[in-house]
Amino acid sequence: MGCLYTSSFSGFMKSRKEQSSLHVNNKERTDFKVSEKIDATSQNTILVTRLNTDPDQKISASGSSSLLLTQPEFWGTVIIGSEMGWQKMEKFCVPPPDFVRSQLHRPEDTLIYVYTPLEDKWISGNIIRRGIWEGTLVKRIHNIMKNEPEVVFLDIGANVGVFSLTIAKLGRYVIVVDALEGNIAHLCRSVQDGNLGSHVTIIHNALSYQREKVALGTYEKNVGGTYVKKLEKMELDKVGQNSLVVDAILLDDLLEIFNIKRAVIKMDVETFEANILKGAEKFFKAVVVEYLFIEFMSHRGKDSGDFIVDFLKNHSLVSEFSNSNHSIWPDVVMFKRATS
Repeated sequence: MGCLYTSSFSGFMKSRKEQSSLHVNNKERTDFKVSEKIDATSQNTILVTRLNTDPDQKISASGSSSLLLTQPEFWGTVIIGSEMGWQKMEKFCVPPPDFVRSQLHRPEDTLIYVYTPLEDKWISGNIIRRGIWEGTLVKRIHNIMKNEPEVVFLDIGANVGVFSLTIAKLGRYVIVVDALEGNIAHLCRSVQDGNLGSHVTIIHNALSYQREKVALGTYEKNVGGTYVKKLEKMELDKVGQNSLVVDAILLDDLLEIFNIKRAVIKMDVETFEANILKGAEKFFKAVVVEYLFIEFMSHRGKDSGDFIVDFLKNHSLVSEFSNSNHSIWPDVVMFKRATS
């Protein structure tokens, strides 16, 4: 279970015209240059700021067109994307003392910091008791990645990082995306103390189909139940809810700073998967996605499920199930690159 995003698929469809006008100005939004300055108020290193240059150009911290974050000082840290550009957020890697140190068992023995059971009775509670969470799915992805040394693993909705840390321990490059500040802090500590910093970059953003500020709602004792809504639609009318505000970016925006050739993706953002794909057209055209594991339970038999299947088919990814009636598909579905 990753970070929960709640928003209607139909809401996206109603905003198509608005998005069209947004993408007309896409050049202004995606142009950037490398910068090494320090924000005096936040003490965050600004990696990339946007300028009027070629929007399709990928520039690294050294000025070359390769993976920006192959630079040693950037791996193992947290970055955040916004209208201003990309920043390194040092503060997330200075954790409070109440993190619980635990261990993941199988297929890689991996150190992991989790929440206390009082904060997170589901994912963290199971890791503390059993050393595992979603073990079958973790093993499936691990089996793929161990035979693909050149493939990047992209973990969207990472929570405390069960999948990310396992694949990084295998020695593969991992890009983590999660919206919840607590998840990011736990992940950063796990990466640092597990000596995995040379293989992991953590992105603290929500993903959506447009760039904007969004509200995160959190539930008491259920970190995996975190969800995203429009700021004006956030109604904190349920017991145990709090609100945080984060920047939502597009999956396409990752192309500004990563020159990913091939990828395996795990996407678990309960209910918002279709909307994330709506902001991923450029990404799927530029990157050869070999496998996509997607939480499908909220899309079975719905228009959003039709969209997901059609979008991925248009990008040469087909479901593992021969039955096209997705109303009976399981909670998590693997899409694999079709072979000609």
